[in-house]
Amino acid sequence: MNWSHLSDRKLVRLNATLFPVSKFETELYQKYHLNPLQIEANTPDEVIPYVSDCDALFAISVSLSQVVIENLLQCRVISRLGTGTDKIDIETATQKGILVTNVPDFCVEEQADHTMALHIPPNTKAIFSF
Repeated sequence: MNWSHLSDRKLVRLNATLFPVSKFETELYQKYHLNPLQIEANTPDEVIPYVSDCDALFAISVSLSQVVIENLLQCRVISRLGTGTDKIDIETATQKGILVTNVPDFCVEEQADHTMALHIPPNTKAIFSF
């Protein structure tokens, strides 16, 4: 399928400094002819000027509150590049006809490892084989 028609769409990828774009992510952007604007902005006042005219918005950890979503003039999709959508005002997005997605299997193994590590009593020797 030819995805070149997406090259003229404005895509904003937030959390670009905190979570830099990976090689894999870059390869996918190239494959689908996307050229995301990579931004590190965290408050509504910082985020809104970059996203108000975007067609698609990718976010990792930033909160997308009602005020941010209300200022999205033509956005069609918000994609949470991770699990959960608790930091996104889904109700407002739905009212505006914006699809909200996430990646439910993101870092499943890493989350499990972290959980197990939190349950190891202090001064206990643990041997893990990964």
